[in-house]
Amino acid sequence: MNNEIVKISAVREVQQMVHDLLYSSRGTPRMGMLSGPVGLGKTTSAQSACLAGDAVWLVMLPNPTPNWTFGDLAVELGAERGHNTRLNFERAVAAQRIAQRAVFVDNAELAVRQPDLLEWFRAYHDVTGAPVVFVATEQFPRAIQSLPQLASRVGQWIQFQPCDLRDMRMLASELCNAELGDDLLRHTLEATGGSVRGIRVALERIERLARRRAKRRITLADLPEKFEFVYSLKHPSQRDNEGAGETRQLAVVGSDASA
Repeated sequence: MNNEIVKISAVREVQQMVHDLLYSSRGTPRMGMLSGPVGLGKTTSAQSACLAGDAVWLVMLPNPTPNWTFGDLAVELGAERGHNTRLNFERAVAAQRIAQRAVFVDNAELAVRQPDLLEWFRAYHDVTGAPVVFVATEQFPRAIQSLPQLASRVGQWIQFQPCDLRDMRMLASELCNAELGDDLLRHTLEATGGSVRGIRVALERIERLARRRAKRRITLADLPEKFEFVYSLKHPSQRDNEGAGETRQLAVVGSDASA
């Protein structure tokens, strides 16, 4: 498997969003939001845009505090960490006025129980004019509706959707060192529900199978009777005893020990 960031539609959308935020007219809100269920490629797409635009990448840790978070931000911008929230905020603002960089906040949903922290981000946006992009699960947009001062500043919002067949072809072409037949591409997309994370796992398992069988091109018919596209947390005995429901039929064509 190749370790690359593939420019599927979501990656291109995020890069365009950051460009629009950076070059929006004066007075236009420069907050952005990327939201959606886990596994759809939000973080990967945001990291790609972050690298392309020399932005700051800030990860929310469990139970984040304004002091620690803005200390991290100050350090990422090249300043020294201070001893309290206000000092860290002031240092981050001063460094931002020199650096002029967008800020991505990953795992932003962890901050929704800390409204003070979100208010500090609003103040940072207002004082510096810097784009601030929240990367979060689908709960985040609903949660900030109770914070209208923050929600009203979100000028760009991308709701991530599962990959389509075009994205699936791009991922397979650029990540997998085996050529997948059209039937296998479609089945893999369906089996993973279009999750980027699930597709990457499935492609790695398919590539491994193709390499063991010395096949440059592999189709759905080449897969073992029980081939798991994505790993299951259930014990194999539980899977074997289950009824063949629709979801299980898609995810398993199962449990080939060598796959």
